[in-house]
Amino acid sequence: MNYRYAVTVPYMPMCITALDMKEIGKLIEEREPSLYWQPLELKPSEGRFRLGEYRLPKVPSMMLQFHMFPAQNEIIPEFRGPRLEANPIHKAIQLRMLEKAGIEVPPWTRLERKTELDPDIFGDYVLVKPTEHGASFGRGIVLLRTSEFPAYRDEHARTYEQPGRSPPIVQKFVYTGEKPASWRVVTFLGKVVHSRYQEIEDKTPFNAPTTRLLLQDKIATNTEGVVRDGWLKKDEIVNDIARKVSSLFPTPVLATDIIKAHDSDEYLVLEVNMGDCWLFSSRLGEKHRVRFGADAVRAQYDVASTAADAIIEEARSRLLAGSPA
Repeated sequence: MNYRYAVTVPYMPMCITALDMKEIGKLIEEREPSLYWQPLELKPSEGRFRLGEYRLPKVPSMMLQFHMFPAQNEIIPEFRGPRLEANPIHKAIQLRMLEKAGIEVPPWTRLERKTELDPDIFGDYVLVKPTEHGASFGRGIVLLRTSEFPAYRDEHARTYEQPGRSPPIVQKFVYTGEKPASWRVVTFLGKVVHSRYQEIEDKTPFNAPTTRLLLQDKIATNTEGVVRDGWLKKDEIVNDIARKVSSLFPTPVLATDIIKAHDSDEYLVLEVNMGDCWLFSSRLGEKHRVRFGADAVRAQYDVASTAADAIIEEARSRLLAGSPA
């Protein structure tokens, strides 16, 4: 076989199976025989996943390194060259990057002692969203009346001034309708491979009593402890937003959460999830495969075929077009 270039793919079997890697590799071989596909299964060492001396996030789906052939016979310690990483990016940095790129997000700030909220900008309700490790799956999100935020701030802001702490995001609560609703769109190298629309069964409680803590489990971003109704659904406006988001971040697999304001045509990005987002074969994605049907989830965008084409396209643009290392 006359290989011209290669892609080395360190991956974690709990996040994407060897069968998926094999299927994608077979399609690449059929469509671009000169591209060498080299998956490398990562195994934990002392409780951590490492790529040589390069420490990995705990749950990336995969990393991709594109290089000219001959392919590397072992994991490159520094993982140099044209590559796509799976390092998580802090939520506040995400939001700044999105705003800078002209992608709409709900108004937001950080929980600090001097934080003041303008009701004309933040509306009647705000979300306080943790940014520290372990805040995934909507854990710890609080919905407050904007008028009661000063008391909440005075009680909690100082806690996050300690070394190593990260102040939460304070974000406008966007009303999406009687039931909180959102889209999640998964992209791979900028190509949409999954999209779903979901609603929470319980109605949005705007008649809550005037206590500072109104809600912790009935908002569009929360996935723990609530009953959801969801559908595999394609929406080109939403998908186009997710593609634009994907172009900003170096992570191959992204899951972007998007909402639409109930009283306007405004679409807003809530959050960009990085890491274990390959729901087609990951352990974390099993519940979605059970709910929607594993075959239906894979067939929605013909995921293996789309992934293979995306890798070939990325390899050609990075290497054959003379992109710098």
